Amino acid sequence: MSATLSTSTSFNGGTSPYTCRWLQKSPTATTFSNLGASFTCTAGSLSSVPTGTLSTLGSWSFELQVTDGAATPVTVTSNTVTVTVQAVSTLTAPVISVSPSTIDSGQSATLSTITSFTGGTSPYTCQWLQKAPGATVLSNLGASFICTAGSLPTTPTGTLTTTGTWSLELQVTDSSATAQVATSAAVSVTVNAALGVNTPTANPSTVTSGGSSQLSASFTGGTSPYTCQWLQEAPSTTSFTNLGTSSSCTSPTSISSGTLTTTGAWMFELKVTDSAGTPVTVTSGAVTVTATPVTLDATTTNVSCTPTTVVVNQGSSCTVTVTDTSTTSPTVPTGTVTFTPGGPCTLQPATGPSATCSVPVTPINLAVTPLPVNAVYGGDASHSGSRSNTVNLTVTARSTTTSMTCVPSAVNVGIATTCTVTVTDTDIGGSIPPHGQVTVSSSGTGTFIGSPCNLSGTSATTTCHVTYTPGGTAPRTDKLTADYAPATTHLISSGNFQLGITSQVPPVASFTESATTVPTLTAINFDASASTAPSGTITSYAWDFGDTMTATGVTVSHSYAKAGTYTVMLTVSDSLGHTASASATKTITDRPPTASFTFSPAAPSVGQSVSFDGSGSSDVDGTITSYAWNFGDSSTGSGVTVTHTYTATGTFIVTLTVTDNSGNTGSSSAPIIVSQVSATGGHVKLIGYRAAPGFSIQNLQLDATQTLFAMGKNDGNITVKVYVLFNIKTPSGTSLVLYTQVVQLSPNQVINGRNDTRFSAQFKPMPGSYTVIATIYYSPSSSTRGDPSFKPDNASTKTFTFTVLGARFNGDEALTFAHTFHATSTQTFNAQEVNRANIPLLTRIDITVTNPDGTISSFTSPSFLLNPSQNRKDISFNLRLSNQNGHYCFTATLKYGIDTNGNGVLDNNEILGRGKTVKGCFNVVPNDGLAQNSCDDEDDD
Repeated sequence: MSATLSTSTSFNGGTSPYTCRWLQKSPTATTFSNLGASFTCTAGSLSSVPTGTLSTLGSWSFELQVTDGAATPVTVTSNTVTVTVQAVSTLTAPVISVSPSTIDSGQSATLSTITSFTGGTSPYTCQWLQKAPGATVLSNLGASFICTAGSLPTTPTGTLTTTGTWSLELQVTDSSATAQVATSAAVSVTVNAALGVNTPTANPSTVTSGGSSQLSASFTGGTSPYTCQWLQEAPSTTSFTNLGTSSSCTSPTSISSGTLTTTGAWMFELKVTDSAGTPVTVTSGAVTVTATPVTLDATTTNVSCTPTTVVVNQGSSCTVTVTDTSTTSPTVPTGTVTFTPGGPCTLQPATGPSATCSVPVTPINLAVTPLPVNAVYGGDASHSGSRSNTVNLTVTARSTTTSMTCVPSAVNVGIATTCTVTVTDTDIGGSIPPHGQVTVSSSGTGTFIGSPCNLSGTSATTTCHVTYTPGGTAPRTDKLTADYAPATTHLISSGNFQLGITSQVPPVASFTESATTVPTLTAINFDASASTAPSGTITSYAWDFGDTMTATGVTVSHSYAKAGTYTVMLTVSDSLGHTASASATKTITDRPPTASFTFSPAAPSVGQSVSFDGSGSSDVDGTITSYAWNFGDSSTGSGVTVTHTYTATGTFIVTLTVTDNSGNTGSSSAPIIVSQVSATGGHVKLIGYRAAPGFSIQNLQLDATQTLFAMGKNDGNITVKVYVLFNIKTPSGTSLVLYTQVVQLSPNQVINGRNDTRFSAQFKPMPGSYTVIATIYYSPSSSTRGDPSFKPDNASTKTFTFTVLGARFNGDEALTFAHTFHATSTQTFNAQEVNRANIPLLTRIDITVTNPDGTISSFTSPSFLLNPSQNRKDISFNLRLSNQNGHYCFTATLKYGIDTNGNGVLDNNEILGRGKTVKGCFNVVPNDGLAQNSCDDEDDD
């Protein structure tokens, strides 16, 4: 920007002419420089000059220098003025908006600032500008106003009537020395023509009641899209209501008035709403549609039915014909016709101005006959209703047939037969179950039960039953007649049955029995030989004993397992098929239980516990529910097994009383002699011992457990505590000690470890031979093994051995070798080995050789694998000898074990046992042939 320098007071004095020069010094300069060229000036004049554009910020200094025209020129300088140049802030334009952006002519919009202006120098002046459609320049919209940076001014556009696009801006002017002007980007408002709706048209404008008219209307102007709502005002009403619902529309638009039933003047209008910023709604003028009354054509209604005579539940097809009888432009009647009876049907066009339809009429009973049928036509929009003629249907009952069967079809005099009467509806149409009664009569003498009988059933066939028992004495054929008397809807009918009658006399059942009252499980003999058959012969005798058991035959025998009262029934059948029965009552009483017991010891001492066992008691027809003991010394007990200790010597009578589930009792007694305690005291002995049968290892890898059994007896006269010590010498030479549990034995009591695991011991052996020494220990007071009161019975100590099988040499030629060979040769051994265990074993042969010079050499063969039970004959290995001639002797020992480390070699720490030891000798001589030699086992472990 620039400033203007002016002189406010001119110079004076000096000698003319004068020369003037403006001087300037920028903010960064130290001396003045010329501001433009010098010029001629006069005293009293006031000169001015622009500074030019000053861009360097800071304080600029300016002076006016005047030089006169004296011989020696004199120069004077004015005072210094300063101009401060500051940084100029650029004024930025605001951002404005207008809402709504589309309006109808005569409406207003609102201008708003959405982003204020910035920069420039305050104060600021704002001016809204507008440019109407067709104008080329902007004009002021209202007066200017003071505004501030950051403010968001708004203003209404005022009413805009000129249609088209209006352009609107906001202009801001600041207060800089050289004013800055910033104008916003223009926004526009589209002004549409005002919305106008024309009066609708109606086609036709006059309709008959029930008719309709097509309504149409057009509209102009406004802002799309548009929403239309048709309005209607019915005759005799004072307000419009909606015709249908509002919907989007375009001009022109139309709608049906719908059915107009009320006669008179109907008024219709169209209400249109546009989508201007402020929506405008305009309603048209009204159009009138006149609804006039309908003139109905007269009709006739005629009914005919085929057939006119029917049975109950048979249908007749009844047809109605409705005809328009108008003489001017008759039309076909429509709608429904209602038959009585029969119901409604819908008319279908027929020949000419007629319509017809049909219904089935089915009488369901005889309540009304003849049955009148007529129809009524209710009319339609063009036709009046009418009533038909009446057609009378003749209704008759339905025909039936009656039949009868009797079972049996032939009976003896006095024997009843059951007769079934069947009545069947045989007529056309839908069948109806024939109900009512049937009376059965006989041509002969006899009695009926159940006649008359009532028919039952839900189909075309119904039945009922009667029982007939013929009387008299002579054989004959009776004609039985069934007469059907219907209830309401059927005709009567009859049926016959010919019943054959004989005069045979039925058999008579009779029997005797060997007893009427017996205990359970007692046989009773029954004899039916007294039964007779007057008219034939008895062919079978069937017995029912009343306890679910049966039998056949003239004579039978039967016993009852449980007490009670039973009815025995005998049924006899004769050769004519007749049966007769007789019965008798038997009373079966309960058997008492049987008491039985044992005790141990048989000869107890005072203070010794005696065991009593009543489990030998029994009840053949029930169960024992209680055991009561009387020990003969005023003491008692209960239970199947009990113990008792006598405190005095003597002979006591012990009685056991048992009671069964029926309350019966049985008793048994026995004497017991109790003696004084013998002075011999306590003593036991070992009377049995052994290892488990078939003692052999089952699985060396799993360390199978084996059992040692002992058997001991208390041969003293007091109760003692006992156990057995097993001292076992193992194949390796070490000792193993095992114990049984400590158990109590009363005098003469025996304990067997095979039955009582407390008197056995278990361990896990390896293959080889074992020696066991078993010693029994006893104490009268202590239960702790090792207590000093325990004494061994060395006299009964037992020693036994057993072997756990492994691998061994096998066969007569278990080990063969060369008898004579050269000193430099290699001795070859061939062996046969068998695995007696049931797991794989690894074997080797250790050989000790005594050389001819007396020195000892040791050799170990390769290892050989033997599977369970395998017998190997292909084992062979070589032995390198010393270079000596002479006599050699050797000892070969078979050793076996499990290859636990999987290296294929039987290591020393894997050896479980050894088999047979083989000894032999051979000679080494120069240049001799070879001979085979074999040796037998000399040592078997």
